[in-house]
Amino acid sequence: MAIDQVIDEAEGSLFLPHFNDIAVQLCQTQTAATLPVLRGGKTLEGKDSTVSAATLFIDAVRCAALARSTGRSDNLNELASVAQQSSWAGTADLAVMQRALRREQMVGKRVPLESLDGHVMATVSLSPRVVSLTRGRRLVVPFKLWSPSASEILRILAQTGPQQIIYAITSWRANTGGADQPSSQVLDGLRSWQRSLPQHVLILIVPDAELDSFAADIFPAGILISDGKVLMNSPLSGKGEQRRLLNPLNGQTPHLLPSH
Repeated sequence: MAIDQVIDEAEGSLFLPHFNDIAVQLCQTQTAATLPVLRGGKTLEGKDSTVSAATLFIDAVRCAALARSTGRSDNLNELASVAQQSSWAGTADLAVMQRALRREQMVGKRVPLESLDGHVMATVSLSPRVVSLTRGRRLVVPFKLWSPSASEILRILAQTGPQQIIYAITSWRANTGGADQPSSQVLDGLRSWQRSLPQHVLILIVPDAELDSFAADIFPAGILISDGKVLMNSPLSGKGEQRRLLNPLNGQTPHLLPSH
């Protein structure tokens, strides 16, 4: 089994400490090999393909998140020092690396926004909606229409979890790549999506700056917030990450929820 598959399984296997131990050991081995490459400002080149520095860094952050969630020490400080190296200045990898680091650094800390200030789709027009992030539990899923797996993952979260309201958030800019201004094409697509989703999934169009506050650049992502504290902020790229998001909602407690 490849290491990414092992991590994927371990992230959702809160009650299999031996399996988690194996995953963490594999992560430590991989990180020990990739950190020198990243410190050298390089990519990982093979015979048939090249792995970008951003991909290596995201994997290292994922390993750090797994270590933290299982009560072990992480190496986020080392990864932060890598991202600060002058060799990455001006590269396409830098912004991706910085956002991956920001997402994990905010876990266990105060939410970066007191509320989401956006618009929901009413019958005829858009209606303003403010969603507090400091009271109770909030499940927030940044997405964009063109993400191949976004609609499927939203349905899985809605069907598998309890009747927790899911705030599926997006911005005009995330969908058009241009100015953060309304688009009739995007609005039509969002209306079609809303009709196909369960009633407890609420699409909220927010300013692009609010997506950036959560370092959302890989879609869809899962953000779990409880009484103003971020418990998880991660791209939902694998089943393990989906389970890690759903476990607390279904009454399963991880080995350690970050408190620092």
